Amino acid sequence: MRGLELLDTGAVAVLLDDDGQVKKRFAVTNADLGAAAAAALEKVDGSSSPLGVAVFNPEAAAVTAALKSLDRRADTKKREIVSSGIAAAVAEAWTGAGRGINDVVYFGVSEHAVAGVLRDGVPVTGAHGAAASSAWLGLNPL
Repeated sequence: MRGLELLDTGAVAVLLDDDGQVKKRFAVTNADLGAAAAAALEKVDGSSSPLGVAVFNPEAAAVTAALKSLDRRADTKKREIVSSGIAAAVAEAWTGAGRGINDVVYFGVSEHAVAGVLRDGVPVTGAHGAAASSAWLGLNPL
């Protein structure tokens, strides 16, 4: 399986084995996310493998343009797109601290706050894919 995360200023691609272990990883910094994604995917190869795409903000113009760019590639037409938080929750359930657990909640903070929820092993995405999007919550420090 291949994974691709679209970041604010680039993309990271990984090639995973059947156990979820990273076989190859390549990051590309480029304001053109479509070009960054293409370059990163070429470096990890695995073009016959399914592709999962994680994005922080699926509605961002740069992300939309990058996804359209990926539509022109034969090896990326069949893909799943999820939030970065959902991707992290799935990864934890598959190979990390949540391995073997059906209900997983993930919350992480770095450049952005991200969250993901799995209930009975299934990602909780909501009607518009933003059910666990903690970044949209208003935070009140009082």
